[in-house]
Amino acid sequence: MKSDSEPDSVPVLTSSSLKDFLKRHSMSRNMWNTLQKQGRGPEYYRVGPTTIRISSTAEEKWLRSMESPPKAEAEKMKKAVEAHAAQARAAAFKGAASPEHIAKRKAAKAGA
Repeated sequence: MKSDSEPDSVPVLTSSSLKDFLKRHSMSRNMWNTLQKQGRGPEYYRVGPTTIRISSTAEEKWLRSMESPPKAEAEKMKKAVEAHAAQARAAAFKGAASPEHIAKRKAAKAGA
């Protein structure tokens, strides 16, 4: 029988290993390190000298912060994405114009 002093339910707090966290968010260890250096990574704790754990609460808080970054940071990220897209387009056009492009090599072999 349950006594009056026992709570109805005890909240279960969970945590993930760093490896599981990175896999779940398709993130490399390098990206983790970059976010931590920038102060944008989730809070974590250590178990022993080498094991890093992230609580589910810290993960949820981090996800919310990543979904709605500060305006200045959002603008910076938008510009970086646009610059990357422009660089990718330029590389694609340059590659397609090259005589070494695979489509041109196949056409040269067919004509030979």
